[in-house]
Amino acid sequence: MEYIFYTLLLFIALCFLLKVSFYPRWGILLVASAYSLFTLAIGEWATEQSKSIVSTYLNARSVVQNIAILILLEAIVLIAFCFDSTRENKQPATLFQRGVFLYPGLLFTWVIAFSVIHTFWNLTGINFRVITCSSAVIVFLTIAGGANLARSLIKKQVLRLELLFICCFCILIFNIIFTGN
Repeated sequence: MEYIFYTLLLFIALCFLLKVSFYPRWGILLVASAYSLFTLAIGEWATEQSKSIVSTYLNARSVVQNIAILILLEAIVLIAFCFDSTRENKQPATLFQRGVFLYPGLLFTWVIAFSVIHTFWNLTGINFRVITCSSAVIVFLTIAGGANLARSLIKKQVLRLELLFICCFCILIFNIIFTGN
């Protein structure tokens, strides 16, 4: 169960980086800055989380079902982005289409929170403020570097859309497995 959850988080992070790679460079830096600030903001909260609290949440059936619904909704939004980006007629974008394009993916905040909490558990004896600031820098570099790397490695936008689409389906499959356990 734990490895399924880690794999699900990995696919969520990959989908997030692929989605952000469609933004202009200033948009990538803006998203990276926002998520870095989020990392700094949750530092105090993350220090209060224990292994028993996190394992209780992951083993509670109602919590897992609620998480599964949120994962499903995000995958649907990302799939809608994939379909919208491939449409032939380029009429002025509707409000929904603009929203789908601007939505980077909020589940990546869970990946960040889970990573910061695990970092606190594994790096005992180090000042929490140092870990939080280091994590914020790593988040910024990961988002900015990962999105730009995805853009430079996969230059064709259509291929990135296909990869994003496939990753979204993997998220849906792992979401079903995660909920079924």
